[in-house]
Amino acid sequence: MGNFLYLISVCILFVLVLGAIPYLIVFLIHLFKRRWRKLAWMLFIPMPLIGVLGILDVLGERVSTEETSGRFLPLGEPLFEYDSERSFLGDGYSFSVYSLPEKIRRQFLNAPPLFFSEFPKRPAYRKGWQTGFWREAPVDPALQKYADFAFAESVDDGGRLEREIKMAKNALLHRGTFYAFFEKSYGDNVSNIDMFIVDLTKGRIYIINLNT
Repeated sequence: MGNFLYLISVCILFVLVLGAIPYLIVFLIHLFKRRWRKLAWMLFIPMPLIGVLGILDVLGERVSTEETSGRFLPLGEPLFEYDSERSFLGDGYSFSVYSLPEKIRRQFLNAPPLFFSEFPKRPAYRKGWQTGFWREAPVDPALQKYADFAFAESVDDGGRLEREIKMAKNALLHRGTFYAFFEKSYGDNVSNIDMFIVDLTKGRIYIINLNT
């Protein structure tokens, strides 16, 4: 399902981008010649495609959270969010903090054993990445390098990001915190990671992405 939604979104976005320049040229011609009815139609035509993109975005979020946790996670607005500028190849750093909904807390407290061997499900856009299934903290020493890599970014943002990173690090030191990740390495060196941390004690969810 996630693969299908992603493919449809890419196709619609491709059509919109590819047709933007000729569409604008025709629009300006009609505007110059004051063809108001045709202009009105031209303004209306893209709306269904944009609306479909919006719907697919919502569905994509639902599918993504289902693949991560096994069910839909209504995360709401982030308590804190940092997104660095991304390079042409997508290299950059993102760090988001969400309040932990009670439904998710219960999900982890009552999770069946299979939950920890089957989730998260790796999404289609992470082809070639490896999965670190959900585990309870403290971090397994064999997996410590992935946590270290996720926290490796240092940004001067007035200290807020550093404080949030410190809280996420501390969460991984005690039981009652669960973590999972997708990662891509070259040899022994981690180069990309998505890390998810659910702190039941402090009531927080951390979502981290680092691409290098």
